[in-house]
Amino acid sequence: MENTNIKKEYNYGLCILKIWMAFEVVYLHAGGTFSIWMLTAVPVFMTLSFLLATDGLYRNPKKRFERLLLPYLFWCVINYTALGIMGMVVESMPKPSVRGFVSEILCGTANNDAGQIWFLNNLILLSVMALLLYKTIERKGTMAFTVVLAVLCLIYEKVGLDFVVQGKVNMTPGLWYLKGAVTLPEMIPYMSLGMVLLETGVLKAFRKKAISAICIMTCFLIWYLTAESHPILGGGWLYGGLGHICVAFALVAMFYIMPLEHLPDWILKAIKTVGRYTMGIFLCHIIIKQLYENLVPYVINEISGMKSIDPGRLLHGRIEAVTVFAVSWLICFAMEKLLKETGRKLVT
Repeated sequence: MENTNIKKEYNYGLCILKIWMAFEVVYLHAGGTFSIWMLTAVPVFMTLSFLLATDGLYRNPKKRFERLLLPYLFWCVINYTALGIMGMVVESMPKPSVRGFVSEILCGTANNDAGQIWFLNNLILLSVMALLLYKTIERKGTMAFTVVLAVLCLIYEKVGLDFVVQGKVNMTPGLWYLKGAVTLPEMIPYMSLGMVLLETGVLKAFRKKAISAICIMTCFLIWYLTAESHPILGGGWLYGGLGHICVAFALVAMFYIMPLEHLPDWILKAIKTVGRYTMGIFLCHIIIKQLYENLVPYVINEISGMKSIDPGRLLHGRIEAVTVFAVSWLICFAMEKLLKETGRKLVT
């Protein structure tokens, strides 16, 4: 049975949120100044994935997994191949290997800096789990079970096991095959949050008092950003802890209920156009980043016979992030235009 707790029309607030979070991921990988928002992007995207796609997963699992597996396998191969070729040309980059390719396919991460695809790996694994639960204990039972799992994961993070396990796996080359699995305990709470928001009608209730709800969320975010420490809310490796869950909830709720539909049509069209390829940007931006930081200066140095350009950085921080974001968007746009339906499935 389809859920009616969230409106089915296009939500421009969530589109803006996805654009912002996608830029934060690019900015992080472009060496930008660290901010809490960089670590908020993954929690927000995982929450949105289960808020917006759980109905589709239950109703037509074959279509949902096609939408996940096709871009996952495609970008695993493209990322690893492209970065492997760069590694053979640029001395400072890791070289391709059979183990690295297997790691990319199985875990969504390898030794050549194409590790952002681990997110899609975890999303696929959690979607399988959600579907199996749904087949066994229906919608409400699945939501309740994931809430229990989320609580157990938070305890696991709070006592320090998550930090120890992830640290061990990431620092031990021989444990590469576990890289995809060890991040699941941090992602399960966001799966649960997305399901709770979908099943309980919280967002529907907030929309009735949008101004008050937005003010409350804003006050919480200001407090969270300005407080010196969060002893109760902390825990985990990168994305763990109650704090990240609260921030993800506040952002998703706040942007979902924003009354933006009355903005001029040209603004709404611009938001929708830019936000169309946030998934594609997330999956392909590492290639563009590495081209700018390694191959482009390398080629210029070889042609000029000079060593005046530092291969470590061609652009810096925000300038690099904006450039990489824009080029990644253009690549996604071109792929959809050229490959039609297949391109759409790979980048949207």
